Amino acid sequence: MNISKVFEEYIEKEKNYNIAYNIVKRNSKGKIWLIGGALSRNLNQLIHKIPQHSFDFDFVVEENVSEFNLPKGWIIKMNKFGNPKFVHKDMTIDYIPIKTVKSIIQRNLEPIIENVLAGVPFTIQALAYDTQTKKIIGEVGIAAFESKMFKVN
Repeated sequence: MNISKVFEEYIEKEKNYNIAYNIVKRNSKGKIWLIGGALSRNLNQLIHKIPQHSFDFDFVVEENVSEFNLPKGWIIKMNKFGNPKFVHKDMTIDYIPIKTVKSIIQRNLEPIIENVLAGVPFTIQALAYDTQTKKIIGEVGIAAFESKMFKVN
C-alpha cells in the first residue's frame, strides 16, 4: 500500500485542510510540511480504519513571513512552544517555523525536516506530508504505521 497516495487522495479533498494549507502558503516562503495529528490521526483512519478526524493542523514552514495576512475572522494566539497559532471557530493551525523547533535548537542541528522528525518523542510522530511533492516522508514513522508498532523514538 502506498500511504502517500492514499493520504493525498483523502487530504486534497478535505475542505478544512485546503483552507488551512492556503492560509499557511500565503504566510510563508519555501517548503511546507504537514505534521502532527492531522497527519497521523487521519492516516490511522485511512489505513487502520480507526475513526479519528482532526481539524487541528500543524505545519512546519521553511521560512516565515515578517507580517501575517489572515482571512477575516481568524486570530493569532501563541502555542505552548511560543509559535503562532491561527484560530477560527473550531479550527486551529499551528504555524511552526523550522528554525524555532526546540529539538533542533537544543541539539544544535541544521533546520531541515529530517532533523525535526528525528527529534519527536514517538515513532508515530516521525512523519511529515510534503505539500509540494505530495509524499509522506519519515522512514521511522512510515514503518511504525505499517507495522502498527508505536514506540519511543
